[in-house]
Amino acid sequence: MSTVVEISKKDRFIEALKGNEHTGSSEHARKVFDRAIAALESLEFPTTRVEDWKYTRVGKIVNADWSLQKDEGEIDALLYNIPQLDCLRMVFVNGYFREDLSEVSTEALIALPMSRAKDEFSADFEMGYGSLADDSTSIFTAINTGYACNGAFIKSTKGHRPSRPVHVVYINTKEGVIAQPRNLFIVEESAELDIIQSFVSADGIRSFTNVITECHVAQNAKMSIDKIQSGGEESFVLSAEQGQQARDSHFSLNTFSLKGGWIRNNSNVHVNGENSLTDLYGTYMPMGKSHVDNHTTIDHAVAHCESNELYKGVIHDAGTGVFNGKVFVRQDAQKTNAFQQNANIVMTEQGSMNSKPELEIYADDVKCSHGSTTGQFDDEALFYLMARGIGREAAKKLLINAFVADVINKSKHEAVRDYIAAVVESLSLNS
Repeated sequence: MSTVVEISKKDRFIEALKGNEHTGSSEHARKVFDRAIAALESLEFPTTRVEDWKYTRVGKIVNADWSLQKDEGEIDALLYNIPQLDCLRMVFVNGYFREDLSEVSTEALIALPMSRAKDEFSADFEMGYGSLADDSTSIFTAINTGYACNGAFIKSTKGHRPSRPVHVVYINTKEGVIAQPRNLFIVEESAELDIIQSFVSADGIRSFTNVITECHVAQNAKMSIDKIQSGGEESFVLSAEQGQQARDSHFSLNTFSLKGGWIRNNSNVHVNGENSLTDLYGTYMPMGKSHVDNHTTIDHAVAHCESNELYKGVIHDAGTGVFNGKVFVRQDAQKTNAFQQNANIVMTEQGSMNSKPELEIYADDVKCSHGSTTGQFDDEALFYLMARGIGREAAKKLLINAFVADVINKSKHEAVRDYIAAVVESLSLNS
């Protein structure tokens, strides 16, 4: 008598990743890997009954067939450059590092694939890898930790201020590919580090990127990240940043979700040093039936710190947007200033936006505020411009650009600002 054993969705999903285990040669790597695999035993994919996933469904991801696929063929990486950007470049194709398309560095600014860094910079690897991302509560985090393809290790050494940023490009080229980059960014004491991340996919392919980035910002250091998401209608991107700040530090993350079928950003920062500044900014423009979800957490554990959050969305067609920002001000975090704002324009009756800014304050000597606004396009402003001889489409473009300009201008790189503005203008004209 034969027995039929039903394979669960989780088992089928993980089975496609088998053989990609990165246990590494070090004891630390093995411990991190074993911890993630053990966590997977009890973790399940989230449903809309889970509060953090109330408005974002993962069915199209967990029910699909994915596979790991290297691509060592010819790729014109120049197509994904940002015009006029002078930078050091690292390229990952389907999650795997392509040295022939990249420029690596082992000087004061270190930029290497994680597969090399775990041996050549083992002390940093053991200090940072797996120290911030929590495998015990997120199945997608545990899957990434257990089955990462490769990733970027970028470090600015003590006192160093690089003359140019690092542009990390993630390109998906194969139908049904799952890419799992795992990044570790470190900026040492009194140093600076600027990183630009681009997530793109070839036209018409279905792909899933599950990326985790751990960011360590030391005393008196500065780290800025511009994250640009510009995939296709069938691209799924789950991007998680886990940041940690020491005293007198500045961490800035600017998220530009411009195109893509399904995007989820989990941005979490632990502020553990006094006199620190944290800035989280974002703009998103879901079109068609696309979905963009921004979940942020800033956790103020100590006194005399400041955080600023500003996220702006323009919802087109039947697109959906989600913003859930949470700021914790712990009991010892006196003299904290924390400001959070989410503003949205819903361009059509079919579009929708769910916004939930939150503050949890346990200190009594603080200045904190949060707010959310969602409305339709300003027809009076449109009429005002049209009455002065500006065409309807041009007027609409001007108003949308003006609405998101203060977020775009948070990038410190002129080339990035110009590039984002041009994409926004193009999307506004085609909406």
